[in-house]
Amino acid sequence: MLIGIQDEILRLAQLGLLEPLLKDQTTGHCIRWATDEHAELGAPYACNHEITPDLIIGERANVIRNRARKALELQSDRTKSHAEVFTPIWVCNRMIDEIWHEDEENPPKKKQKNAIIKSRFLEITCGEAPFLVQRYDVLTGEIIPIEQRKGILDRKLHDIIAHEKSGKKSNPLNSIKSAFKSVYGYELQGDSLLIARLNLYMTFEEYLEYICHRKPTHKESLQIIEIITWNIWQMDGLTGHTPCAEDPPSPQRNLFDLMGISNKPKEMPKPCQIRFYIKSSETQTFTMPQLSEQGEQTMKFDYIIGNPPYQEEAPGTSTSDKPIYHLFMDETYKIGKVVELITPGRFLFRAGATPSEWNARMLADPHLKVVHYEQNSSKMFPNTDIKGGVSITYHAKDKQFGSIDVFTLFHELNSILHKVGKVDSICKIIYNQNKFDLDKLYEKDKLYEMTIGSNGKDKRFRNNIFEKIKEFTEQAISSKDIKVLGVINSKRVWRYLNNEFIDQSHENLY
Repeated sequence: MLIGIQDEILRLAQLGLLEPLLKDQTTGHCIRWATDEHAELGAPYACNHEITPDLIIGERANVIRNRARKALELQSDRTKSHAEVFTPIWVCNRMIDEIWHEDEENPPKKKQKNAIIKSRFLEITCGEAPFLVQRYDVLTGEIIPIEQRKGILDRKLHDIIAHEKSGKKSNPLNSIKSAFKSVYGYELQGDSLLIARLNLYMTFEEYLEYICHRKPTHKESLQIIEIITWNIWQMDGLTGHTPCAEDPPSPQRNLFDLMGISNKPKEMPKPCQIRFYIKSSETQTFTMPQLSEQGEQTMKFDYIIGNPPYQEEAPGTSTSDKPIYHLFMDETYKIGKVVELITPGRFLFRAGATPSEWNARMLADPHLKVVHYEQNSSKMFPNTDIKGGVSITYHAKDKQFGSIDVFTLFHELNSILHKVGKVDSICKIIYNQNKFDLDKLYEKDKLYEMTIGSNGKDKRFRNNIFEKIKEFTEQAISSKDIKVLGVINSKRVWRYLNNEFIDQSHENLY
């Protein structure tokens, strides 16, 4: 059975819930399209226009479509122009499992039971929010039964289900609200953001009916929608701002915009406001990003997860797309205790267009590890070809994994490399050949100049030297003789040479 986004939007409009779901809590207005995908429908669908209920119901009900419903051509175009790669459910689950298992296997001291259930999660550039909720398979549109859902919010709600089945007294509605208050996500493009919000709201309805066997009241729905619109917000991930009302936004703004260098002195977008819930009766609103006087981020998430944009589309006739995923990695490391992202893997080989200094810094970071690398990107993302493969990285501020230094494709080689890397280099025990003191040798016999290579200038002990220089003897003649291992007739043999014919400065002679 396929999900029915249009039907759900229409029903929420009839219940008076669609307009509240479209609210941008930072601006006080509706969220914006922030994409030119629907611009051919007229001025109200331009990227800088607000999404109002009348634009997405009635005759225009087909405007908002989830990933699975989009035409294949549109999917491909959007992936190309906006550097989007939609994450399959199995990839989401693998990444979420990594966080859950890492947390369970390495609990901090004095850790409260089920602390990860109460932890604060952020999905960056969330799209339809597949890391948070899994109502359906984002690639096929097939509905996933509640029991099989493994999104972050789903797992928190499953914990509530387990608590209810245990027979312990509780208020499940309050527990559900608390779970919703602990998950966050941001997205630039308005249509995807609306779907993400819709998925969270429908998740609320579905789990409330599953746990409490009833529909929510209108008041309860508005309460959850207020939480959702604060926590799932519209933002340019590289600036922390809402889409600009004057200028059509790029898929993600470039560094010149981030630094404030622009030839278009028009109305500036607003820094995004989101809400942190300290206690049940207390909230705290933050500017994203918000810096303390020392320049440190004051807003922290326990876990950040996601699949950020990989590159910014090249302007004009240029064919070289500018990578931006490394900027998302840097920013998330500032505000997240644990960050798990899927990105191109070129940087692991010190390749690609990311800055070489940044590549080196990542490979030297002891808090970073690679949990999965796939050379053939189409195995993870159908119909894509990402040069250099894709990687899932895990960064934890409070843990030491050891620096990556040199990355290899195979686990066995990585293991050997890290073991060998802890001892001295083999170069410290392997040396070049010993050398003759040619002056002394030629004093003994001037004809040796005809035997020694490079017109008599090669000092090194080379092939067949035992046969060419008669000063090498089978037995030691004096205490000054040096024992030398070499080859005669393809067999290894020992010979002796008086040390007066040998360069005494060689670092490994004795």
